[in-house]
Amino acid sequence: MDQTSIYFVDNQGPSGHWALQSRSRDANTGDASTFLVDLGTSLTSAEVNAEYPTVLLLILHRPAVSDVIVEYLKTNGALLNANVETAAADTLRNIQYDGRYFYWINGSVLRCERRDER
Repeated sequence: MDQTSIYFVDNQGPSGHWALQSRSRDANTGDASTFLVDLGTSLTSAEVNAEYPTVLLLILHRPAVSDVIVEYLKTNGALLNANVETAAADTLRNIQYDGRYFYWINGSVLRCERRDER
């Protein structure tokens, strides 16, 4: 969530695929969400961090394969980085942003990446 929108991953996207979507914080009950990215069918869950002003970072959990952190533009879902970090299945978690760095846990290790305004 940011100042204007809520960002979420839904497992009922187009053709039953997982999908990244946004919805205005001012939306009414009947208003449609905005489709951003088709994430395919091979996920078990996802974590979204929308605290950075212009990008979304997602942790995608893929069963028995691997976890991956990916980066998308908030405005249109354009892919910026398909592999911020990859790890064994179910080991990436708890992505946060403090205004300067993104932090996440990989297994038992705290990781970070500095973010300058884009």
